[in-house]
Amino acid sequence: MAPFAPLMGCWRGAFDGNAAIHDERCFEPMLEGRYVRDTHFVRPTTYGGISAGGVRVEEGALVFDAHTYTGADGATQRLRSRWTIEGRDRLVVVSEREIEGAWRPWGRITYTRAR
Repeated sequence: MAPFAPLMGCWRGAFDGNAAIHDERCFEPMLEGRYVRDTHFVRPTTYGGISAGGVRVEEGALVFDAHTYTGADGATQRLRSRWTIEGRDRLVVVSEREIEGAWRPWGRITYTRAR
């Protein structure tokens, strides 16, 4: 879990192109540090859902493999992302969505440490 250590605590991020929507997320160790819980809220939306998948470290970034996200309404989409930790208080997340077999930019969020 060492690659996740710099993330511990809470962060707030603004969506590029839509500063009115932001993500508040907190990371905490669980089960004696063997796992990391990532809880986040996209505000002011009713966003909700679940996804699970693999992650690897690549060139200093956390790369989340393609996975299926299932929204609260049951709709699914294929996503992948790259998280780059830029110092103690900055995290940049770039996500892509698969559309008709091709990966397309989906969003970028720049986070700063909230606590």
